[in-house]
Amino acid sequence: YNIIHGCAFRRDTRKAEFFFDFLHQNGIKVSDRHYSVLLKSYAKSDEWFKVMVVLDEMVERKIKPSPFSLRHAISACESEGDIQKVEKIIKLIRNERVRMDSSLYASIISAYCKVNKCETAAKYLREMEDNGFEAKQDE
Repeated sequence: YNIIHGCAFRRDTRKAEFFFDFLHQNGIKVSDRHYSVLLKSYAKSDEWFKVMVVLDEMVERKIKPSPFSLRHAISACESEGDIQKVEKIIKLIRNERVRMDSSLYASIISAYCKVNKCETAAKYLREMEDNGFEAKQDE
């Protein structure tokens, strides 16, 4: 985990992928944490397009994505303005029954705001508040 995290921090996705693959090839169990770091490296680089492949692999390997990993995935898609991929991630959240948290809602809302879909952003804001989370206002 720490090696992959270090690579992601340096935005060296190639090395992060190398070490991630090394774990797989040597039968070392990978967890959501490993995938989260890989997703984070894609979100911070120009390789955001790999996010959906990684999420699909997680589902295939029956590794439930955490809100943390999903926030990184949404961030990567948001940076490119790819709302269709954000919507696929939302569908994944629903299908995998991932427990939403305020930060995950905020990521979804931010992605919709970025592409000027304010009504949809407002819908998620209402859902967030209905589920007991407060919207934080900048001071």
